[in-house]
Amino acid sequence: MVTSAFGARLATSIATSCTVYRSSDNHLWLAININPVGSSDPGYMHDVDVRNNIFCGLAGSHIHTEQFTSLAAITPGVVATARPAPHAPVKPGNGPLVTFARAGLTAAFDEACASLLEMAEACDVPTRWSCRTGVCHTCATPLLSGAVDYSPPPLFEPDPGEVLLCCAQPRVDVVLDL
Repeated sequence: MVTSAFGARLATSIATSCTVYRSSDNHLWLAININPVGSSDPGYMHDVDVRNNIFCGLAGSHIHTEQFTSLAAITPGVVATARPAPHAPVKPGNGPLVTFARAGLTAAFDEACASLLEMAEACDVPTRWSCRTGVCHTCATPLLSGAVDYSPPPLFEPDPGEVLLCCAQPRVDVVLDL
């Protein structure tokens, strides 16, 4: 492991941790947890910001970034407010188990919910949505395991391995990449 003044400056300004590693083939790897101190938004900085602002002087083609959190929620027409951490729904369900993998939450589906999107909202799990009818595919989310039914049926099927949260109900236990 190699430390640097740059890494120390970066870690104290916008990152919660920053470490430089030298691989056996002499490449430098900069591991950064980008989340400004005091911010609760894990998606604070995106690849474009990293490429344009942090690594000035390096070609973007030499930088690889990965995001290990859910994407920021898209909720059109809803005024942003502080959200509580994901939690079990107030009213427990009797249906198949739904696991929100990134949120670390598993709960039984409440059949009173019209969709997996409604359940995610009841649990304060950040989601992306727009139409709520299976038309726009904004809510397309990786389905890590399980199977769903659609009601109403989407305008067109999601890509293999994805589910449209806005109009899907779990047929069996499901694991979602949220």
